[in-house]
Amino acid sequence: MDTPVLLLEGQGKLVVKNKVFDLSDVSKVIGTLPEPIYAVNSTGDLLVGKNGIYDAATYQKVEALSLGEATEIFFDPNGKLYYYVNGELKSIQK
Repeated sequence: MDTPVLLLEGQGKLVVKNKVFDLSDVSKVIGTLPEPIYAVNSTGDLLVGKNGIYDAATYQKVEALSLGEATEIFFDPNGKLYYYVNGELKSIQK
């Protein structure tokens, strides 16, 4: 699964794979995460990789995950995390 480019407009950040860039100067890396990021919640507070959920301000892991087989990872507007594994939609409340 390729990672999407994620815009955290309210924080002035752009997330590409495991790098966080300053939106006003995209040549400037302002953070690095330990894994590629596939989703961000609607408030921009949480970033999700296949092995964890990370705080978008500190880039520290706040919860471990095991979504290695997931093909899609996304949040709904209410903060529920969804993912597909082997064609089956599953969820985690965040």
